[in-house]
Amino acid sequence: MPCSTSPVGVDGVKVSLDLSHKLEVRETPTLYVNGRALPIGGIQYDQLKQIISYQAAQDGVTTAAASAQ
Repeated sequence: MPCSTSPVGVDGVKVSLDLSHKLEVRETPTLYVNGRALPIGGIQYDQLKQIISYQAAQDGVTTAAASAQ
């Protein structure tokens, strides 16, 4: 029996789907920064660095990007 049709496989997929619906995931991959979903396909790397650095500063965390500035 393939994993995709075994009871364990089916249950695992159901759990993942339920979680994705709860989190309102609309695409994969989805990146979350502090609980906020980011459309990873639409964000340039430099923008992503700024978002993460900003959130880290808000949380009192130092990042390598912030240290380099």
